[in-house]
Amino acid sequence: MVDVEAVIVMGEEKAPTGDVEQQRMKEAEEKELIQSITGCSVSQNVVIAMSGIAKVFVGEVVEEALDVCEKWGESPPLQPRHMREALRRLKSRGQIPDSKYKKISFN
Repeated sequence: MVDVEAVIVMGEEKAPTGDVEQQRMKEAEEKELIQSITGCSVSQNVVIAMSGIAKVFVGEVVEEALDVCEKWGESPPLQPRHMREALRRLKSRGQIPDSKYKKISFN
């Protein structure tokens, strides 16, 4: 699995001001990323499906980050600290699986 916090850091590098910007990866970049994670080639249908899943995931994180921002008495734009806290909260509720040390058993 991909480390979600590493993806946020990548986003911060693209938007060094800390502003959350709407960005879109090219389909070739998406395919390359998925292939690097899975270690095998994937079809265009897989890329489309994963893009949809990613959009839903980002939407969940952004909604939670907006809640964090509101609870902290701040107003948008969202800052990286809001996103990190949103991820922490989602992980603590079990809505984001822990990506480290997955043991797969084939019983």
